[in-house]
Amino acid sequence: MRVFKPSYYDGFECIADKCKHNCCIGWEIDVDPDTMIRYMTCPGELGDKLRENISLEGDCPHFVLGENERCPFLDDKNLCEIISHMGKDALCQICSDHPRFVSCIEDREEIGLGMCCEEAARLIVTNPRRVELVGEVSDEDAVIFNIRHMVFDALQNREKTIDERIVDVMKMFGIHLPQKKWDIEFLKLERLDKSWTGRVMSIRGHGHELKNDWSVPFEQILVYFIYRYMAEAVYDGRYNERVLLAILSFHMIREIFKRSEETVDELIEICRMYSAEVEYNEDNVEAILRALEN
Repeated sequence: MRVFKPSYYDGFECIADKCKHNCCIGWEIDVDPDTMIRYMTCPGELGDKLRENISLEGDCPHFVLGENERCPFLDDKNLCEIISHMGKDALCQICSDHPRFVSCIEDREEIGLGMCCEEAARLIVTNPRRVELVGEVSDEDAVIFNIRHMVFDALQNREKTIDERIVDVMKMFGIHLPQKKWDIEFLKLERLDKSWTGRVMSIRGHGHELKNDWSVPFEQILVYFIYRYMAEAVYDGRYNERVLLAILSFHMIREIFKRSEETVDELIEICRMYSAEVEYNEDNVEAILRALEN
């Protein structure tokens, strides 16, 4: 199968115990069948601990989270005991993949890095270069790739302001953002972190004009959302809605940022929260797509 990835993809490396928002805390961790066999036959104390801390209830075996929803194999230094004792290849699939995502589009895979990981978000937001897709394009890919490259080119035209580029993309598709109270729409969604509620509600207040030029980070955010969502329109035909989803996501992040401390770290944190709260919940994504249909 042919694989495509953004040009920054290979620059990612997990920062492990240096991460402020550890992905081993607060997330349900499923154990895939192949790894389950390995864990069930693992000898010694670690094997005993693995078997004691895997629940078979529900649709899929999963780790039983401990106090403060910590993975039972996250030690007091925030390092993984499974990696320490067995190596990275012993991780279950979800742990090995995260924060990478894979979209299977017909006969190709499109892989990327999800911004719910702070280090992935940092890599994306601070990338100074225009994003290219790495991979071999076939005739079957031509339509979606040509359309998406046109969007990429428009969004990465640095001779224009970021808002002018968005207008160009909306004209390309003959679309516009529906006039809705988007804070209310987002507050209808399922939420994980109580502080996200305050972030969304903050856009009701007056935001400050940004003092610095954030056009490149915002460009990277837009391109990220286009890459992540647009290709799936091959299956559901919602090209317009998926482009608008990218623009709306950018809009929400920028509006929250305008009401926050104007630093790179703050922008990365807002991107991380948005991704965790919205992107990684399929029901939330679907609800926004429906809100954009009209």
